[in-house]
Amino acid sequence: MIGVFGKDGYRFTDKDSKKSIFLPAAGYRYYPDGTLYNVGSLGNYWSSTAYGTGHAYYLYFYSGGADWHYDYRRSGLSVRAVAE
Repeated sequence: MIGVFGKDGYRFTDKDSKKSIFLPAAGYRYYPDGTLYNVGSLGNYWSSTAYGTGHAYYLYFYSGGADWHYDYRRSGLSVRAVAE
């Protein structure tokens, strides 16, 4: 992970434009009770792409890399607005 201003997170850079975005390792909230987990060690960010009924894709990252997964939309994952 890349540390910026003392915050842990991950910097993603577009190969073509070289533009980048830093996403903090904000962790996630467990949907049944709202407990916050893994702040500073991983990030889960929603995409705008649905997966079937009641699910959506999200970007998952941790110190070893990043990948796409899907989960219930009721899960408490982070959202990052990005202007085009």
